[in-house]
Amino acid sequence: MLPNSSNSVATISNFVIALVIIWLMTSGLVNIDSPFIASLFSSIFVGLFEFMFHKYLTRHVVDDPDHTN
Repeated sequence: MLPNSSNSVATISNFVIALVIIWLMTSGLVNIDSPFIASLFSSIFVGLFEFMFHKYLTRHVVDDPDHTN
């Protein structure tokens, strides 16, 4: 799917998915005052990692003509 969409689209969608999942799990499992803020910070870190990981995939895996499955 990575070659069919841009890095920013993939990163934003992963950020939103991570935010929803982490928020639902945090609000159900942890008794804190603001589970959304904790989930927001966590999903920002996930989004940053995903952005760098997609850059790595684009440079070293997807565009590599010697790479075989």
